[in-house]
Amino acid sequence: MSRRSVRIHGGEDNQGNAAPDDTAHVTTGSLHVTVPGAVDTISGALIIIPSVHAHVHAGRMFSLTEKLTGLTSGGSTDIYISMPSGVVTHMNAVHVSVGGGDVDLVAYENPTVSATGTAATILNTNRFSPNTADTLIYFGPTVTDVGTKLHTWWVPAMPTGQGHSQTGVINAEIGSEWILKTGNTYLYRLTNNGADTISVWFEFLFYETQD
Repeated sequence: MSRRSVRIHGGEDNQGNAAPDDTAHVTTGSLHVTVPGAVDTISGALIIIPSVHAHVHAGRMFSLTEKLTGLTSGGSTDIYISMPSGVVTHMNAVHVSVGGGDVDLVAYENPTVSATGTAATILNTNRFSPNTADTLIYFGPTVTDVGTKLHTWWVPAMPTGQGHSQTGVINAEIGSEWILKTGNTYLYRLTNNGADTISVWFEFLFYETQD
């Protein structure tokens, strides 16, 4: 099997002469490609961004945010996710904020529903991109079986407001990325375990790749 070396460098031109501009040079065999804007002009080092950041630039990162009001003591609200064929959804971040405490957010796999609910509005985080999400998310499904429990987030009851009151905002977020399986369905259930009626804000950030 033949091998071909690839040279990537910045801070100099194709002949190795100092050239402190922002262009990177990629050389393999007789092929030479320049990439403007890929070099830090002070250090001459290549600029490298995290892969998640690159997904934003490529128009593959999506966001769903919602504020839910009037979640009564012992009440729950459900979010249903349907995975289309050929698409892999990477749930990169889940954030939850509540104006009180003792709230659970539990994720389940392959729940049984008799109705999917109301389609949620999902936005591309790169507003230059025309791409839309293939992942389908719904509010208020009719759930007959929750499926297999995957993960639990807990927002504890604790005095965070001014004067150690319970009125401050408490936050929780996902610990690591979850990759949702193609063709499966998922349920996220928010439950208010506290004594008061509260408001809850949450955000899902995810990107999609091909299976």
